[in-house]
Amino acid sequence: MVIHRKISIIEERMPPEKDVEELLEWLLKSLGVVSKRDSSEIPAKILKEIMIINKDKGFFTLDDLTSRTKASRTTTYHHINKMIKCGILARTSRGYSLRAHTLEETIDEIEYEIHRLLKRIRKVAEIVDREFGR
Repeated sequence: MVIHRKISIIEERMPPEKDVEELLEWLLKSLGVVSKRDSSEIPAKILKEIMIINKDKGFFTLDDLTSRTKASRTTTYHHINKMIKCGILARTSRGYSLRAHTLEETIDEIEYEIHRLLKRIRKVAEIVDREFGR
């Protein structure tokens, strides 16, 4: 199975480390999950609930999130899919989960994936440079 990810890294000013919800908003903005036209409150609230549910049972369903966040199914599904595309979440046989056991491990996996992809891009750049005598 081929997995297509859209990983964006956006430089945002980091908020004070004390407010978890602001940190979640920053993380989602930095990974391109939240665009300038989106409200960052709902995706951050969804990710916060995912962290709580994931800790308790290791997976969650769309119904789990809609009942806990009071966001519509459509909105919740939209944000779940954006988090899947950037690599934060994964689909499982029982629903969805964080890609790894913790958010930090999830970011480590995304970082590894970015490095692996950049190595392949660099090899192509080397071939192109050689072709042009550089």
